[in-house]
Amino acid sequence: MKYLTNLALFLLLFNISAAAQITISVNGNNSSQVFNIAGENINLGQDSFLNSASVVSGDINRLTGISSVLQRNKVDIYSVSSVQLFSSEISNETGDESLKIYAALNGSYVIRENIANFLFYDAKGNIVQSVSNSSQSTEGESISELATDPAFKTLVLYNPKIVRDGVEGSRARILESNYTTEDFFNSSDRAIRSVNVTNKGQFIGVITYGSGDDQLSLFDRFGNELNTISFDQAIMDFEFSQNGKYVTIRSNGRVGVYNVLNGERIGSTSFRSRLHFATFVPEENTIVAMTAEGSGDTLSDVEFHAINIQQRSIKREEMNGQLGISEKLPVTLHRKGVYSYQIRGFNNPVDLRIRF
Repeated sequence: MKYLTNLALFLLLFNISAAAQITISVNGNNSSQVFNIAGENINLGQDSFLNSASVVSGDINRLTGISSVLQRNKVDIYSVSSVQLFSSEISNETGDESLKIYAALNGSYVIRENIANFLFYDAKGNIVQSVSNSSQSTEGESISELATDPAFKTLVLYNPKIVRDGVEGSRARILESNYTTEDFFNSSDRAIRSVNVTNKGQFIGVITYGSGDDQLSLFDRFGNELNTISFDQAIMDFEFSQNGKYVTIRSNGRVGVYNVLNGERIGSTSFRSRLHFATFVPEENTIVAMTAEGSGDTLSDVEFHAINIQQRSIKREEMNGQLGISEKLPVTLHRKGVYSYQIRGFNNPVDLRIRF
């Protein structure tokens, strides 16, 4: 009954048109494992990429794309056109399940080992620095993580869980250019679900959970807190608007748009299908979202939604066919013009034209 009441209220607030007002064009005809990265088609399903921890998209620098392949005793770095740039021998302990690689656009990379240690390599495969992120908790901690933008302008080391006095807390630290660290987030009773750094490195978002609602804490690249926003569902992701004034928060079934500085909610809506992507375009006061059913790395029953907050109007359209996705590539929206967008990060880029 509560769901029906909320739905009725939602229908009163928004004018939902059944007419098709979103034109969808899928560019290319790639298989679900072939992705267009910086203009090149890369097969991320090949065996050589099975141990890859990251493929850096060329969205920031359209001329550059780097992929990294981490094997037991070596690292292979490839250009976006699959040309091997170099191969570097590494030494690691057998059976280290925490082993992971993070690749930068310039070919440098970071290897995580031994739960909390990070080895920084230059573009020639030489070790530059070793940094430990251990909390030294005697009660235990989870595997440390690194979050950064593709150019490695802003680097964050964080402990998703630190157990002290039987309670799960967490910590996040900015890594300075001289490899020293500065704490900017500490909690004794909230664990970190994820940390994201925006594409150009200007902002940091820390998603936490504990007793009560999930929270998104927002910081600038120096660790100064801008705001903390509560969300009554599990936060899966967030997106800053291009002008940095707004942040879009999404769960698996709801999206909300907020003013970064004062936390005011600009608009929100819920979805019946699983929400995979959502972002706010301030130029058109419109939320662009995508719902779909997922099976492995393939999305089916794909539907695109456009919610104009100012006009209180919603348009939606189903897409024929399926889309391939990869955890190695982010899904991003690029504005081409007024109500004209391209969504990248799928096996084929998708163009949307919206008319309200």
